[in-house]
Amino acid sequence: DTVGTPAQIALLDVCGKAAGVPAHKLLGAQVRGRCPISWWSMDMAPDDWAAEAVESVKRGYTSFKMKARPWFDLIEQVKTVSKVVPDDYQFDLDFNGWLLTPARAEQLLWQLDDLPNTGIYESPLYAWEDLAGARDLRQRVRNPIAEHFTPAVLDGDASDGFVIAGAINGIRQQATLAANANKPFFLQMVGSGLTAAYVVQMGSVLSHARWPYISSHEIYEH
Repeated sequence: DTVGTPAQIALLDVCGKAAGVPAHKLLGAQVRGRCPISWWSMDMAPDDWAAEAVESVKRGYTSFKMKARPWFDLIEQVKTVSKVVPDDYQFDLDFNGWLLTPARAEQLLWQLDDLPNTGIYESPLYAWEDLAGARDLRQRVRNPIAEHFTPAVLDGDASDGFVIAGAINGIRQQATLAANANKPFFLQMVGSGLTAAYVVQMGSVLSHARWPYISSHEIYEH
């Protein structure tokens, strides 16, 4: 892993081509032939998010990772985007800890639970900063709560699943620990189309990589 993920991706590509096999053959035993990927965008006004969602549907996406921020009315945003997507389309609302406390998070997440298309709540507060509060919060809301993988959150049962990133061996170690606890997760790797191709190869061999994966190839034109 010390060589860095870009070098690892390049080496997988070279070795896979030399051996005449897809990259997943070099990573493990394949458990799925189709892998979910989520559309991703930054925080935007409601109509701009709706336009992003319309474009994502055109390209075959069924989920959308949204950066939820307090300077927008999230309820209005969700309602606006829900009008332009199919009923089975799902939102992953990423708060990056902005809700700060379990009480504040519960107040908003209860409202979101009742809206169509809401799916995963990612880091409403940083669970490792308040394991007991995060554990209580996940018992009080209907939709699953995801947190970036840390051993403390895993051991404290403070999330329903995880966000996993990093280099190959680190990912596989975290994925194994999550699977042993029967916790689903999504892979998140910031990069272009090459990175997205790598993410699905990796996800195809990880049993609990069941939530839609995140790359940035929808954001970066080049």
